[in-house]
Amino acid sequence: PPFTFSYFDPSARNYRQISTQPIKINVSPSKAKESLNFVQSNSLENISTQPEIKNLAEDILPLHTQLNDFQNINTKIDTQTIVEFISPAIFFLISTFFIKQKKRLTTDVAFYRNHKAYKIAAEKLKNLTQSQDKDSRSFANELSEILREYIGNKLNLEGKAITATEVGAKLKASDFKISQADSARKLLEKFEALQFTPKSSGNNHELLNESQILIKILEKES
Repeated sequence: PPFTFSYFDPSARNYRQISTQPIKINVSPSKAKESLNFVQSNSLENISTQPEIKNLAEDILPLHTQLNDFQNINTKIDTQTIVEFISPAIFFLISTFFIKQKKRLTTDVAFYRNHKAYKIAAEKLKNLTQSQDKDSRSFANELSEILREYIGNKLNLEGKAITATEVGAKLKASDFKISQADSARKLLEKFEALQFTPKSSGNNHELLNESQILIKILEKES
C-alpha cells in the first residue's frame, strides 16, 4: 500500500501530505504441500526422557523437599522464657506510670501537695527531735504548725489558717475515719492548750511521738 507522510510547508505556511505510489506484488502458490498439525497426540516418540526442570544450584538456605521436614516443633516454655516475653511489657507500663506521675506533679498542684505532704512533715519532725529540750509551749506550737501544714497539703487547704474544729470536719468530709479525724482535732486542741499555759507542763517526747503516729495513720489511710 502507499505510504503517506505529513509535513509543514514554511513557504505556504500550511501542512501538506505526500504519498508514495503503491507497489504491486504477484504471489504464486508454493509447489510443496504443507500440512498444519494444530493438535499432536502424546506418542511414545514425543515423550522426552529429559526432566523438564533442572536444578542448577541451591540458595543459601536449602529447599525442603522431604515430607518429614514439615513436623511440629515442641517448644518448651519455661519460667525464663515467660519472663523474657513479659519483662518488656512490664518495663513499659512502669515507665509510663512514672512519666505520667512526674508530669502530673508539675501540672496538678493538689496532687503535688498530697504527694509531698508526708515527706515534708517527716523531715520537719525529724529536725524537731534534736530540740526536744525546748519550752513546751514553743515545742507544741511547732508541732501544731507541722500537723496543720500536713493536713492542709493532704486536703489542698491553707493548713495554718484552719482551726482544730475545722480540721476534724474537713477530715471527715474527705473520707477519713471518724476516729482519725477526732484524734487530729483533739491533738491540735492539746497543742493550743499547751501554748497558753503559764508554765512549761508538757512532755515534748510524748507530744512528738503522738504527732508522728497520727501522721503515719493519716498517710496510710489517705
